[in-house]
Order: sequence, then structure tokens, then C-alpha cells
Amino acid sequence: MNTIRSFFYEYVGLTYSSYKRKKVVFILLFLFLLYNIPVFTQNWAPLNHTDKFNYLADDSTYITNSIGVDSIKMENGDSVFYLNRIVTDCDTCAFSDWKLYNQPQFLQRRIIRQDEGVYALNDPWNLRLFTKATLNWPWIFDSTVNMTAQIIQKYQAIILGEIDSISSIKLSNGDTIRISKNHGVIQWPLFLGNKDFHLAGIQGRDIGILIPMFKDIYNFQVNDVFQYEGWSWGLDPGGGPVSAEWFIKYTVLQKDSLPGIYQYEVTKVGFFRYTNAPPNTQYYNNIETLEFIDSLNHSCNYFQNELVDNPLEDTYETNFGIMRVYPDTGIVISKKIGSEQYFNENSLYAQLNEEVLVPCCVLDFLKKYSNTLGMVHYSCSVGEFGYGEKLIGYVKKGDTTGIVYDDDWLLGIDRPEKRLKGVSIFPNPAADRITVEIQRQECNACEMNILSMDGRLETSLRFSHNRFVVDISKLPEGVHMIRITCADQVFTEKLIVF
Repeated sequence: MNTIRSFFYEYVGLTYSSYKRKKVVFILLFLFLLYNIPVFTQNWAPLNHTDKFNYLADDSTYITNSIGVDSIKMENGDSVFYLNRIVTDCDTCAFSDWKLYNQPQFLQRRIIRQDEGVYALNDPWNLRLFTKATLNWPWIFDSTVNMTAQIIQKYQAIILGEIDSISSIKLSNGDTIRISKNHGVIQWPLFLGNKDFHLAGIQGRDIGILIPMFKDIYNFQVNDVFQYEGWSWGLDPGGGPVSAEWFIKYTVLQKDSLPGIYQYEVTKVGFFRYTNAPPNTQYYNNIETLEFIDSLNHSCNYFQNELVDNPLEDTYETNFGIMRVYPDTGIVISKKIGSEQYFNENSLYAQLNEEVLVPCCVLDFLKKYSNTLGMVHYSCSVGEFGYGEKLIGYVKKGDTTGIVYDDDWLLGIDRPEKRLKGVSIFPNPAADRITVEIQRQECNACEMNILSMDGRLETSLRFSHNRFVVDISKLPEGVHMIRITCADQVFTEKLIVF
């Protein structure tokens, strides 16, 4: 204790012998230091510059808006907080699939801190909040429409599990704003719609409902198992079609983490093979190290409806995506850029001008993340080339979800099936019907099944002809698996329905 006291006196320029002579100065310095120690309070500010505030609209079941400060500037002696902006639909554009970017959320594009407790919310509207006004004292909230506001009630309540002081502000149009001392804006009306936004969580304080970020998405545990399926198609050097598929399973053996980095030692079991060429299968059964590195511009770190710059990565063409965050199956929260619907041209966008985005770049694109599961789906198709990989099953805490293959199957052990050759299926992709041709003298005891990618049987038929047509008009859009069995020979191929 004496050491700490001596250090403190030395820090403020005092000694024991001079302490009594400089008692007043000491007290003043101590109060100055105490006042400037960072303490957790917003002091009635609408928000702060370090956290992201998640809001839920009345008509939604998950976070609709995440608002935070992108940058701070001093203008005319006032602190100006520039807020993050989002992408919205465009009601006035030439086409319905065009979007508007750099758009403000309900707290506007910037907040100006003026006098004590006075904040101007600007661009495009001009609003003013007097967060420390006395009860029933009116002020001009929106000078454009002469809307007034006044604090009608002050009380304490539990906000996100913490006791806080609340001011309820009544607007002259009948709407209500509620702001708290330590959590900022907790209720805000949509002035052009009949709903309110309510504070649901705060990123940075880790309270309430949170959007998963890199540290949540790639936070695996020892003994977690991840089963992936991948596919690709394109043209060989001679211009002929070529396609491949792979099934890879990772099991986490060891976890090492540093700030912003996750490293995992895993077993990798599976195979890669070409599907329309002479058998050429490569098997994997080894130990590898997987490393995931965080960054501010990592595509999994964006928030609801924010513009994602260059989600395609490593491409010469400027492209943009829109982040969507939503509850997925069970307790999984997913974030995606692009569309899960194949042949959807609204997956990526290009800038038409400083405000408008137009669809561009690729036939379809999807990058999807889920909390504690990593990237669960990636697919991209450009012209006659395509690539994709999807998590089709996993094991967490001993519980299996989806499809996880055993090692023997993945390594080709005890696999008695022979490949059925000479099968053609066209067109593929298709919308209504497909034609199946088999170059085989006899097609006795033959069966064709169409399955979903999670293994569900969707269509089944027996056939005895070398050529026949199959109606697929009732199949949902997306990727399906065709499996044809004739005696002890088997043919499989992916079918894309649009």
C-alpha cells in the first residue's frame, strides 16, 4: 500500500513532506484524475462511439438495425459522430431489383453533440434531442414540420438486465421516444410507419441479442466434427465439359487461439473425384492445421443490410454484396451475402452511380456463415464455370445434425458399387423436365431416385427403356442428386432445378 501511495504522489509531483503544504492542490488533482478515469456511462447520449446498438422493429422477430459510429470529427467546436449506413430497396428506380446504398438508418447519418445533453440528428432530417431537459419543458424536435417534444416522465427500469434511469419523451404527433442514461436510445418511432424500434442488444458490451461476429462464427471446440460436400464444373482445355465432387470431414483435435486468430489441429478424411471422366479418385486421411484470421473488413464482420465490399475477393471486377442476418434452424444464427436460390442475378451488385446499385457480375453467388459453424456455404457460378462447398452435417457435444459419413465410406472401404457408364441427362440445369439416355443393351431392374442435398427422397421411378423423360416441375429450385441403379452398377449426378 505504501508503495502504491508513493507512486501516486510521485505521479502528481508531491512528496510526503510537501503533502500538507499542497493539500488543496492535491485534492484538485485527485478530483481531476478521478473525473477522467473512463467509467461506463453514456451520460444520456443517444449512443457512444465504441459500441454497436442492435434494434428490433415491432413487426420483426430478429434484429433489423445495428447502429454505430463509423468516424468522429470536430466541426465548429462540436463533436460530429458519423453513423454507419445501409442498403435499402429503391422505390423510384427503373427496375425493382436495383438498390440504394449509403442510406441512413432511423438515427440519421450523423449526430452532433452540441450543448450539455443537446444532440442534433441530421441528414436527411434535422432533429434535436434535449436529453437532460426538465419535465414538461417543450422544445422544437423537428423544425421542418414544427414538431415539438417534451420529457413527460423520468423513472428507473431494467434495461438488458441492468437497472438504468429512463426519460420518456412525448412528441406532438403522439409518438414516443425513450432514452436511458447508460444505454442510449431504447425506443424510437418510425415516423412514416406505424411501428417502433426497440433496443435489443449492444455489441461490445455483450448484452442482449447479439449478431455473431468472427469470434463467434469460428469458435469451434475439441471433438467438433464438420462434414462438407463440394462440387465444380467447367470446361477442360479442349472445350469439353468436366465436373468433380468431393466429400471431406474434419474432426477437431486441438484448439489454439490468439487475439484475432483461431488455429485448429484436425483430422481430414474424405475423397475427391471427377464425375464425368474415367475414375480418378484421390483419398485423404491425414492431420492438418486450419487457421482463421480476423480482420475489420472480413466479410463475416458486417451487420444487417450493410454494404460488403468485394465479397468475391481476388477478382478484377469491382463487386458489392448486401449482408443479411437471420435466425436459421434451431439456435443457429446465420449471415449471408448473395442468394441461396440458383440462377439468381441479384446476388452481387455494381455501382451505377454514387447512390444506386445494379445486379451484376455472376450468375449466382452465396457466402454464408453460422455461429460456431464457420462458413457453411460458398458457391459461385460465372458463365460456364462453377464451384461450391456446403456443410451438410456436423457433430457438437456428441449430437449429430444433418449427414455425417463414417470414415470407411469416405475412404472407399467396402464400397461394392460399380459405376454405371454411358448415362446422359439433359438439359441440366432444367426447369420442367429432363431426358435420361442410357447406352446399355438392356435396362432391366433399373431404378432412378432424385434426392435433396440432405438425403430426402423426392422422386422415385422404375424404368426398362434406354431413353425416357422425367417431369421435375414440382421439385423446388436448387441442387438435387440423381441416383440411377441398374443391377450392381450405380450412376450419380447433380441436377440443378431453376
